[in-house]
Amino acid sequence: MKKHLPNLVTLLNLLCGVLAVICIFEYSLHYAAWLILAGAVFDFLDGLVARALGVSGELGKQLDSLADVVTFGVAPGLIGYSLMAEQTNGAWYSLFPLMIPLFGAYRLARFNIDTRQSDSFIGLPIPANALFWLALPLMVYYDNWFPGAAWMFSAEGLAVFSILFSLLMVSQVKLMALKFRHVRWNDNQWRYIFVLISAVLFFFFFFAAIPIILLLYVLISIIQNRLQP
Repeated sequence: MKKHLPNLVTLLNLLCGVLAVICIFEYSLHYAAWLILAGAVFDFLDGLVARALGVSGELGKQLDSLADVVTFGVAPGLIGYSLMAEQTNGAWYSLFPLMIPLFGAYRLARFNIDTRQSDSFIGLPIPANALFWLALPLMVYYDNWFPGAAWMFSAEGLAVFSILFSLLMVSQVKLMALKFRHVRWNDNQWRYIFVLISAVLFFFFFFAAIPIILLLYVLISIIQNRLQP
């Protein structure tokens, strides 16, 4: 029985993604955002449970990717489409956010066969991309903003971020993994810097900090790559 527990947690991730899609159809984008966040929690826990029980396997790996496509690809893409369609009356370019599940699925498939991503990521992880899109309806619903944030909600802004994050997911850009093998400053200085700045930003801006933190993550990773041999 215990060998099925991680897969059960993964299926809860998938359920959150499906429920998020239903909420988007019902124009309850903030509920969809919370469900994607819940899916992210289950996505973290399934690996934790698998390692604790020593029952990881190829089935769980493939099931995890299928769940992630829905929760962190389809649902965020539909959030972007819904926000954009409101402004464009359903014009063709409101389909730009649908690049997210397509490029996300490609990224997950490549990740499953890529042996280089044990200590770092190649390309933007699909859950990180989802954080940006779930932050938008939470910012609107809870009236939580930072100066200049309104541009992100324009049709132009949504199109730019759809293209940017989709390309980042399938790029060859090396991004740091937030895994601490030890607590010493050596080898972890960039992670500590990122966590500290992120905590400060979240304290001041709350949900509105999430897009800034995501861009900060990419920027710090690029700086780390340039400075480290």
